[in-house]
Amino acid sequence: MSEQIKDAANNIIRIGDKFEKETFRYRKLFLLNQILLEIEKIENVFAKKKEHTVSWTERKRLLRELRIDPVHLEEAMEHKDIKEFYNGSMYGKIANFFFEPITKKVMHIFPQFTDRMHQQLMSSGMQILSNTYLSMLLFTSFLLLFVGSSLGVVIFYATSYAAGFFLGFVLAIISMLAFSLYPVYATMQRKKDLKKEYPFIVTHLAAIASTDIRSLPMFKALMKTKYSKSILLDANRVVNYVTIFGYSLPDSLKMTAANVPAKEICDLLIELAQKIDAGEDVKSYLNRKARTLIAKYRTKKAQKVLGYTNAYRETATVMKQLHFKGIYGLAILIATSIIVLDILYLTNGIFLPVLIGAVCIGWSPVVIDTYRSFEKNRKMEVEFFHFVHDLKKTQSLLKITKTYGTLDHYVKKLINQYRISIPLEQAMETFALDTENMLIQGAVATALETKKHGANIFDALDQVTTSKMTRHVLILRV
Repeated sequence: MSEQIKDAANNIIRIGDKFEKETFRYRKLFLLNQILLEIEKIENVFAKKKEHTVSWTERKRLLRELRIDPVHLEEAMEHKDIKEFYNGSMYGKIANFFFEPITKKVMHIFPQFTDRMHQQLMSSGMQILSNTYLSMLLFTSFLLLFVGSSLGVVIFYATSYAAGFFLGFVLAIISMLAFSLYPVYATMQRKKDLKKEYPFIVTHLAAIASTDIRSLPMFKALMKTKYSKSILLDANRVVNYVTIFGYSLPDSLKMTAANVPAKEICDLLIELAQKIDAGEDVKSYLNRKARTLIAKYRTKKAQKVLGYTNAYRETATVMKQLHFKGIYGLAILIATSIIVLDILYLTNGIFLPVLIGAVCIGWSPVVIDTYRSFEKNRKMEVEFFHFVHDLKKTQSLLKITKTYGTLDHYVKKLINQYRISIPLEQAMETFALDTENMLIQGAVATALETKKHGANIFDALDQVTTSKMTRHVLILRV
């Protein structure tokens, strides 16, 4: 028991030293949260022995010795949802259970390595604590060392046991390298995605700002988009810095920019922070920037190749939305039967053409359904664009009299729901879900979010849909 208390006390002192040196407020809150966890460990030790718990007076005395303001401690306690900043996993918990003490020692001995890893994880978008990631690295390497050595000994027992142990050692080294390099790879991929989506991120922000939504609600609405997923993490960070940690919006934008790998997005966030600080019109700034970027995008060279790439991505998205049908199973059964019969009975050298034909038969229903779904989605999105444009003109669902092709059934259901006094927000959510279309779902979710902050839902729907359709028209141009 005394060893546990001593370890916890040493950890509190070590974290307290880090707290004194830390300059970022959100990191101070995180360190205070770690101190709370260590104090709870001490309390749990006493609770098990049914002796006594650490009183608030004793806790205050301890914090005073560590030169920590109890007010800050209360603030950290109120913001324990800091953990929502990160993804918890069972594997991470298991790794921490076995290797947390070793991880803490490694972090204490190699602070520069730890800080670099923390920065890489933040830039990569991996929502995981650096100490948990380090524990996973050590735990995985240990497992591979043990399992690899065991298998190596079994495989090479007739020649050399040393070769078996060497296999385990090699696997452990490979896992360490993989864990060390993956955040770098993830950062590069995120940077690439952000650069591709940069014009459309600005266009989407401009559309939200055009609904007369300003400051923080603009980023809350941005989080509702179904596209540009790379920016969702940064929008979420901005919101969390303001709502959880209490920073001003300009400071939150600057802090978020520090961990964005793409220079374009980093500059955008910093410029937005400067505009907000100076009290300038963000709406005009974003609209000007959006027009400039879209004009550049239209004239960009090699646009055809990029268009094919994005068309492939959109098609892959449609394929993921397909539901299994009996015809798929039948096609697979026929294709498998052809291949089996070819192997068993045909020996005249036409195996390859038969194999190709069988594969085509097996995939044909999926390809046909994908094409139909893709075309249906495109038509539905165009009709939705006309629908929201009419809504903006009439400012009422009950004044809609036109028909909208593939979307008409969903529009009539939406109007009927509104007529029987179902709230507009609930009816719109049902409408978006029924269509099973990402663009429509994202536009409706964003418009509903702007309505919470005082925007006109029909105007917001028109602005957001226009920005999303602009993205589709440009990004799928081949």
